[in-house]
Amino acid sequence: MSTLIPFEPIPATASELARSPDQLCDALEEASRKIGRVLGKAKRSNFKVDGSKYTLDSWKFNEWEYDSTELPSHARGLFTCFDESRNTHVVAVRGYDKFFSVDEVKSTRKEVIVRTTQGPYEVSIKENGCIAFISTLPDGSLVVCSKHSTGKRDDATKNHATTAESALENQLKKHGIQRQELAEALQELGCTAVVEYCDDEFEEHVLPYKGDNSGLYLHGLNYNMPTFKTYPMSYVEKFGEKFGFMKVDYFKESNVENLFAFLEECSKTGTYKGRETEGFVVRCKREGLDFFFKYKFEEPYLLYRQFREVTKEFIGGKKVQEMKIKQHRLAVLDYLNFVIPILSASPELKENYLNNHGIISLREEYLNHRGKRGIELILEESAEGLANSVDSKLQLSKETKYVLVPVATIGCGKTTTALTMVNLFPSWSHIQNDNIPSPVGDKLVRGALELLICSPAVIIDRNNHQFRERQHLFDQFEKFGRDLPHCAFEFICLNYKVRDDQDTVWDITTKRVLSRGDNHQSIKVETDGPGLVNGIMKGFFNRYQPVDPRRNPDKLFDLVIDLSVENENSTLNNVEKILSCLNERYPDLVPTMPSHERILDAFTKSLEYKPTITKIVKSEKKLNPQYYGISISSEVLEHIEQLLLSNGAMDDSLLPFLKQNNRVQETFHVTLIHRLESRTNPQVWKTYGNELFAVQRNMHGASKRAPLFNEKLTADICLKRLVWNHQLMCIEAEILSGKADGNPTNFPVANKPGAQTPKIPHITIGTISEKVQPVQSNALLNSLHDGEDPEIRFLDFPDSSILHDQKLFMYI
Repeated sequence: MSTLIPFEPIPATASELARSPDQLCDALEEASRKIGRVLGKAKRSNFKVDGSKYTLDSWKFNEWEYDSTELPSHARGLFTCFDESRNTHVVAVRGYDKFFSVDEVKSTRKEVIVRTTQGPYEVSIKENGCIAFISTLPDGSLVVCSKHSTGKRDDATKNHATTAESALENQLKKHGIQRQELAEALQELGCTAVVEYCDDEFEEHVLPYKGDNSGLYLHGLNYNMPTFKTYPMSYVEKFGEKFGFMKVDYFKESNVENLFAFLEECSKTGTYKGRETEGFVVRCKREGLDFFFKYKFEEPYLLYRQFREVTKEFIGGKKVQEMKIKQHRLAVLDYLNFVIPILSASPELKENYLNNHGIISLREEYLNHRGKRGIELILEESAEGLANSVDSKLQLSKETKYVLVPVATIGCGKTTTALTMVNLFPSWSHIQNDNIPSPVGDKLVRGALELLICSPAVIIDRNNHQFRERQHLFDQFEKFGRDLPHCAFEFICLNYKVRDDQDTVWDITTKRVLSRGDNHQSIKVETDGPGLVNGIMKGFFNRYQPVDPRRNPDKLFDLVIDLSVENENSTLNNVEKILSCLNERYPDLVPTMPSHERILDAFTKSLEYKPTITKIVKSEKKLNPQYYGISISSEVLEHIEQLLLSNGAMDDSLLPFLKQNNRVQETFHVTLIHRLESRTNPQVWKTYGNELFAVQRNMHGASKRAPLFNEKLTADICLKRLVWNHQLMCIEAEILSGKADGNPTNFPVANKPGAQTPKIPHITIGTISEKVQPVQSNALLNSLHDGEDPEIRFLDFPDSSILHDQKLFMYI
């Protein structure tokens, strides 16, 4: 046994070695060549390693795909290289196979784990930091990687790989160990050391790591091979002691029932041995191979995350009464009452907080003030705090009213569904946006509230296809709902999944709308012609923003019922699904499930509906465009998230704050020319207004503050750099090529009148408040080019970050 390795190595079995690195790399290479947004498309990045002739290829997939069995590899943190001396590919760095929490996916349901896994179960504390990998290249040199990158990077964000490497250098120096000793030990083992870098000075998470508790926690030694195999924790512990790593606490349990009993007991306090922790990582066997799963504690970490979110909302300018506090309301309000004076007195503290520093210390200051830990606050709130709260007593006595909110596009069957349910339950109410004369303003919500005085439920019949519309509904119910102080509202989303099969949905909805002719309040096929109707529908379809329960405003829904538009009979199926879900979740609203015959009868009756109101829209209205632009698909957010995750920069960026506070733009575009620029750029304005968009100069039914698309005009957009500071985030873009009816053309970009700096094509992602205007993106990019502002941060997109066939529009 080598003196550098404190245990006898365990050889891999023949079955574990059956798949070669060459076979893995061939499969990954094939996956990287997949075209479009398809399952299992690999993302490949190449990195030059300082001091070595080798380059590393990093491989990854979309986060939501790792539960699929179709991927070439499930390793999160996978780097390969080609060893010329042996004429073969090698796995140079290997992380764990992606593992999930109990009940998060089908394979980790508790009953599946009990039935299919084998012990012993090694249970380790889930440390809370930044993961890093330490391994060797074929020439024996040591390499340190973050999840998807290594080495120095030309950006201003925190670099997890180089920071972890610096921490490793300090650690080895402190213990009198040479870097090459660690390299030789890892090379002899053929392993990657998996560590968690925990240090609040670098980056705060949920749990504190300061002083002697900060450093590199070693929790894994993974074999560098395609099949996932890792050393037992006892071996990891010995290796960590040898090379000065921080120790991860662990224990063993042989019986799976005893294991879950212990985990569930710990979850009551969110602690282990008196220490708060996010949960445990459990290592065991499944079908003879290593298998991991997580057991995460919901509390007090949900409470701590709420503290963080409301603090950032307050710093961003939101008033306390405007915050949507769905859980732990009393505890969160008490926390805010304590921290707001502290934040108001310290601009520096607020700025640091937005940069993820001071989060833990501010929380600890509040907890010390209360003399309680997080779990004690929760218990207090749910027991005596709740019982003694006047607000809570009033809440308990309120009558529940139900608000059903469709999220759909034209032709999905919203009105037929609503009429069917009202036919079944005559006490329910139905209000149609199309029946309200323009301007609608607050009439829709006020009308719904009037109906709820005598009704248990109201269906708000509107598309609600954008985040903005849903947010407006919640805001208005918050504002006008005070007129019904005895009522508590449950919001139910009827989520028509338009994006699941877009071609099918488009075919079905257009067929439905065209077949009903003029039988609609404002969309008149026979009067206006199918061309105009098609254009109106396409506008709604392109602007549709799918429901995302993880972000505002959609996380304010109390229940989301997923519906489909998969065939002509889907409306009847959707009615049955809605009623079944309501019967299960709200038996006071739907006490018994109606029979299929009753539902069919009510559905047939709903088909006889004919509107009695016609919305008059002036025709031949000359349009007055505000600007011309290129619409950017929401796919751009995926590019941003992949870029931030691959660089370990997500928590350090502005994106989490923008998402949490609903400050991401509802739609994205590149502005080509604004009306204010038409005088100084008359030829550019003429190119768009009189030539490219000439066919749309006069249109029936064109509403203000809406984009009108010319389907024949498209452009390819290259994403060059993601740029942000503490106020806004944007993308520097480049218009690669344009097409007009399939023929190549140029789309010029105009400067603002009197502009001192050039206009750089860009996409604004979001700003921290309404006070920061999207137009400031151009100033931010100019400052970056001039090198004036050291606070500006940026990341370069890969060369392959191109959005094809983005449509041009004019905004009126």
